[in-house]
Amino acid sequence: MKTDINVYEKKPEPESNKEYRIINVEQQKGQFGEYIRVTLEDSEKKQYSSALWVKDTVSSTSKAGAFALALGTNPETWLNKYIKVISWTPKNRVIIEIPKGTDTKKVK
Repeated sequence: MKTDINVYEKKPEPESNKEYRIINVEQQKGQFGEYIRVTLEDSEKKQYSSALWVKDTVSSTSKAGAFALALGTNPETWLNKYIKVISWTPKNRVIIEIPKGTDTKKVK
């Protein structure tokens, strides 16, 4: 018997008050619909990921809303951008983009 099972390595969710580079953005289909899997890397090369559920309308403090507000609504442009996660708690997700060349020690 052959099955079509996709297996992936579960990475931890990003953490508040940390900076990351977006190293992968891919659209996927799950049992509850389409989502975007964003993979992040911190300065120590540890990887994190999060699933952003695709809907017509999202809250500004949802995972998808936080990324869209900070980086725009086209995930194809997010790759290799740097972000700082301000807050990553449910219903209070906030990120900001860190422009290249920014002294990140001064980003609050």
